[in-house]
Parts: sequence; C-alpha cells; structure tokens
Amino acid sequence: MLLASPAYHARQNLTLVMDGETLLYGLQIPRFTYVFISSNNPGVMELVHELKQTQTDFAVTHELPEHPAPPSRHSPVTHCLLYLTKRTFVGEAGEMLAGEIKRARSLHLPVILVHETDERKDGCDFDKFLLSTPSDLIRDGLFRTLAVPMAAGAEHRLVSLGLLGKSLGGHTR
Repeated sequence: MLLASPAYHARQNLTLVMDGETLLYGLQIPRFTYVFISSNNPGVMELVHELKQTQTDFAVTHELPEHPAPPSRHSPVTHCLLYLTKRTFVGEAGEMLAGEIKRARSLHLPVILVHETDERKDGCDFDKFLLSTPSDLIRDGLFRTLAVPMAAGAEHRLVSLGLLGKSLGGHTR
C-alpha cells in the first residue's frame, strides 16, 4: 500500500522496522573496543570473522592485561568473548579456558556469552554447559548474564550478530 502512495511510488520495496528492533546495518561498535578471545575456545575465531564481516570497528587480542584498567584508547581489553559450543570447557584446552575466564572476571571485564545453536557449527542445548562448565565458574555467576543466541539461517544469524554487536557496546548511527 505504501509503495502505491506518491511518496514511495519510485521505490521497488520498503524495509519496515519496528521501534527497538535489532538491526545489523547502521549498528556501530565504539572505537577502542578490544575483545579478548582465547585460543582455547574452539570456534571463537570463526565467530569473530563472521562478526568482522559486518562490524569492523573493534579489535581482538589473545592477551589479558596484567591489572584492571578503566577502558580507554590505551587499555588493551574492554570485553571478553566466550563462545559456547559443545566443545567449550572440554579437555585440557577447556581447563585452560576456564582459567582464562576466571582471570578475565577477576579483572572485572564484561564476559560476553555467545551460545551457538546451529548444529553445523557445534551448537548444542544450553543445559550441556551446566554439565561441562567448572562448578566454581557457575557458582561465581558466569551464567547470570544472558547469552546471545547464535541462530541458524541467514536472516536469523544477522539478528544474532546484531545482538552480539549491541553486547559489545554497539549502537545505531
């Protein structure tokens, strides 16, 4: 109906947006956002590459700072990204990852939880993490923060990436 009105007659289609809807386009992660990712977190690099295709204003590091520091252009880390798949917290790498997450939490870094639901990307039900995550991390409240669900399917995945961008401080331009 809108396409038939004089204001829109030259357009082929319209994108309708509901107030508060998560959109990937127009979302900008603040400059000086430095995200710690662990090499002991299986699949996290692929997730970062996926996010980087849509959000380029953030950097990643594999090093945690020595001491807590307020976020600034000189602070090396502003967030910690934990990618939850069926391989998270499994084996020796899982033990090392747990130690890194404990350290990130002791540095008061926000831990952004991302729950993969796509089975082709090692997704699984969330209750699996209650069994594989070290009990001290659970007791200390790791899962008090809601995880961003990474949904399967191209359109749903874009919404998930938008939610992840918002978790990293992203806002619409």
